[in-house]
Parts: sequence; C-alpha cells; structure tokens
Amino acid sequence: MRIGISTSCFFPELTPLEALRFLGEAGVDLVEIFWPGPLEQKAVELQPLRAICDAYQMTVASVHVISSAHEPLLFARKTATRRKYLSLFEETLDAMEILGARLYVFHGGSLEVETPSDLQRLAQGYDDLLERCKARGVRLAQENVAGKALGDPRVLALVQGAMTNDLGLTLDLKQAVRGHTDPFRWLERFGPHLAHLHLNDQKKAVDCLLPGQGAFSYGALFQKLHDLDYTGDAVVEVYRDNYQRLDEVLAARQYLMSLLRTPDLWKGTSQ
Repeated sequence: MRIGISTSCFFPELTPLEALRFLGEAGVDLVEIFWPGPLEQKAVELQPLRAICDAYQMTVASVHVISSAHEPLLFARKTATRRKYLSLFEETLDAMEILGARLYVFHGGSLEVETPSDLQRLAQGYDDLLERCKARGVRLAQENVAGKALGDPRVLALVQGAMTNDLGLTLDLKQAVRGHTDPFRWLERFGPHLAHLHLNDQKKAVDCLLPGQGAFSYGALFQKLHDLDYTGDAVVEVYRDNYQRLDEVLAARQYLMSLLRTPDLWKGTSQ
C-alpha cells in the first residue's frame, strides 16, 4: 500500500497548483488532486498541474471534485438533465486522462432508496457510469459520505447487489464516524470492493484530526488491510482548520509510513 496526501488538505489556502508544488518540493510522490468545482477544465488549464507532477515524479492516485451540486443529477429522472450532467462527467474523465489519474472519488446520488424503483434507478445509473469509466481505464470509487444515500452501508449493499458492475469503495474514516458507523465494519462488509482510503484521526467530540493526533488505531487498520491483501492507495485527507502549519500534514504522512513499514508494531493488533 502506498500513502500520499490529498491537495484538499490545503484548500482554500493553496490552489491545486500551489499545493502540488508544495508537495513536490517536500518529496511527496503520491497525491490526490482535489478540484474545487466541476473538473471540466480545458487541457491548457490542466497541463501545468500535469507538468508539476511530472517534474517531481508524483503519481496522481485519484481525483476528487466538489461534486455535491452535480453528481446527484447524474441520476435525474429527466433524460435531458441527466444527459447534460453526463457530458460533465465525461469531461471529468477527459481531465483525468490529462492528469494521469485512474481513480475517481465519487460522492454520488442523494436519492433516498425508499422504493424498488429508486433502487433500480440508482443501480442502473451507477452501472452506466461504471461502463463509461471502464472504457477510459478509470475506476469509480464511491465515498462513504455521511448523509448521502450510499453513505449508509445497508443502502450501498442493496445498490451493489442490484448492479452488474463492481462499484468500488473509498473509505473515509471521518465520514464513517460522522455517519455513526464503524470503519472496521465497513471493511468487514465491503473489503473486496475497497479501492481507496481517506486517512484522518478522531477523538472524543472531534471527528477530524491529522493521523496520529487522535485515538484511532492505525495499527489495527494496517492489520485489517494486510488481512484483506489490500494493495491500493491511501491519502491523508483533512481540512485546513484541522492543523496550523502546512508541514504538519507532511509529518502525519511520515508517521503513517513509518508505522506501515514497521509491521512488528502492529501485527496481530485488533480493533
């Protein structure tokens, strides 16, 4: 498993370009690019990001966009509305190709699954998106966003069961806590679908801290991922108000990498 950093950690203080330059200069070799809006930018606007990644030999593990406004409309009942937002989705895939990213962190639909037709519409919508992603060599990975339909593990299981394609999971630890669910239960239930992780920490009354500053057992997490034979990526993802100095994010990643590389410290650890 590789561990990187999401540029979202520095938003809105740094632009994606500034964040990539900071991470590259610090020697970080794996990043998630967070884009503050729909990622339908023209190639000329994205090439500088790709150039920085190439210059510092950084791999773009994933792309994550502010998506709450448009992603639910990919499942709209009206064909014209859905067609419009599918065009934006395709442009996001175009942008990912420029950036060399192969995983799309997806928030998805906000539709409540109350009837069999709701379930069918979501499942068919996701299958359509996954076919579009597969044609581009991209994996779609649903994030467990609290308050979203598929942030509920019961709903995610229902939708996956009604689908033809395999919907990946981005497990965000803070989102699990916010949704009053246990991250380890997510792994037990959806481990074979795990495609990506957002790493952060928690303690009583605080649901988002830098890794190592809370009470979350990363030893138990690494043991569980080892048991699952997980070989994907993970990134540190927190908010800018969760720390004071930019280099604290670098230190959090280093803490995680040091622990991961020292299995004697966590082998046999359970939750």
